[in-house]
Amino acid sequence: MLTFRRTHAGSAIINMISTNHSNPSPDIVLVSPPTRAYSPIVPFPCIYLAAYLRLKGFRCQIVDIKDRSGQRDIRPMEEETVERILAINPSCAGFTCLSAEYSSVLRMVRQLKERGYKGKIIAGGHHPTFYPQDFIFEGSPFDYVVLGEGEETIVELLDALLNKRNVAAVAGLAFYEGKMVSTSKRNVMEDLSVLPMPAYDLLDMDFYLQPRTSIIRYSIFAGVDVQTTRGCPCQCTYCGNPSLWAVHHYKKRFRCRPISQVLDELEFLHRRYHIDSFFINDDSFTISEERVREFCKGLHERKLHALVWGIQTRVNIFTENMAKILKKSGCVQVEFGVESGSPRILKLMKKGITLEQVRRAYATCRQHHLRTFANFMINTPTETEEDLRATMRLAREIHATHYGFFVTVPLPGTEIYKDYVHPPLSKDEYDIYLGSNPYKGIVDPRFKLCRHGRNIRFLAAWLYLRFTVRRLYLDPYLSLIRYFRIYRASAYRKEYLKAFWDIIFHRFVRHFKGVADILLTPLIHRLKRRTPERNPS
Repeated sequence: MLTFRRTHAGSAIINMISTNHSNPSPDIVLVSPPTRAYSPIVPFPCIYLAAYLRLKGFRCQIVDIKDRSGQRDIRPMEEETVERILAINPSCAGFTCLSAEYSSVLRMVRQLKERGYKGKIIAGGHHPTFYPQDFIFEGSPFDYVVLGEGEETIVELLDALLNKRNVAAVAGLAFYEGKMVSTSKRNVMEDLSVLPMPAYDLLDMDFYLQPRTSIIRYSIFAGVDVQTTRGCPCQCTYCGNPSLWAVHHYKKRFRCRPISQVLDELEFLHRRYHIDSFFINDDSFTISEERVREFCKGLHERKLHALVWGIQTRVNIFTENMAKILKKSGCVQVEFGVESGSPRILKLMKKGITLEQVRRAYATCRQHHLRTFANFMINTPTETEEDLRATMRLAREIHATHYGFFVTVPLPGTEIYKDYVHPPLSKDEYDIYLGSNPYKGIVDPRFKLCRHGRNIRFLAAWLYLRFTVRRLYLDPYLSLIRYFRIYRASAYRKEYLKAFWDIIFHRFVRHFKGVADILLTPLIHRLKRRTPERNPS
């Protein structure tokens, strides 16, 4: 176990305290579903919950099956997850779950029960929060659902279970008692300084530190995603955040971790795991210029400014002063959600930005030599041909370094799901969200939100070729030149060599095969329809 002791000078001293692994029965195992076996992003819910549970004196482990080959089927990994839980035999098992993972998680939980697991099973995360009735029903293998933010609820629940107290007194909980019972709303955790260092030591960090192209878009780096805030002050109709925080009482949904603790975390990751880069995975990192300034000053003071890093934020809270500060502190890339070039669509989305703010933000980044990523959405609700043309005009105008065009998918818990998906998906249909296919084309007629008649899958492939593909393949080569000194001095030199080969060659083959299939399939179908059938003689 890792703890930090703060000195009077403000630096952090890392103390290594051995965790007792001799106890065969931890209080709880937290499970990251094997549907995330290929994800290079650390499982934030698990490592934050585990750290807080250990702080409160509970024994905790994480089961997080990873697949380096990218070839394994989901069912064997589900079985491996179940085997690990049974071998650990915890008092409770907690599963985090997105909508796409519902069937997978349900299969694993049923297997646990069928194989004699006697502990309590808890579900948490986005889908259990939005639809607790999918987990809590007569005969359900789930015992409890944690609604919304989990740290305080899971601690109180475990305390009640282990000490045989009444769980109905625990706020933020759902369970079955003749019917689904929901306890009182819980206040959000206002003071994030009480959260300890995330429990990185419970993960396979060798997997998460493999060099990849998703930290700094399409450049190859070994590093991690970190979070410095929680919540989002916005109400975007395609996002589940407003529904997520609606289950809580709160003065403000958006809260910030103390900068000193974020810097402690980065310093630890640099010293312990030798990271070369990091990405700030916040919705609105630049909401305060003072906070950005404090963070960047801290990077210099702790000699972390040599790390390569990037952020994502909103165009309406990004200023020229911030760009200057970020550039001087090692930040190389800023990502913005632009979504649409149509003011009408932006208003309908409740995005809260203007086209002028978009243009200004990208011009500012170019002026200060910050790379940019522009995220756009097609198939937005009521999108017309005119709206689509406006989006493509804006994309050409802003001259972003990198672009992403994604099909709008109405996810459960979002406003657009409630407004446009009729009838709503049944529990057996949630698998439709698995993988990347929903973001490349229309996978269900209920997901067609636009009003124009374009073939969405063909349009997405064309936009990929027009705006994305050139830099996608050029940047790994450019990063080899631009960051050669970092690669040469890195603890991951051998891994970088392997990554360059795997990413450049295999991605080239895989991506172009996928695009060719998308572009050629409609043509083949047309030719088949036009070819007259021969009558047998």
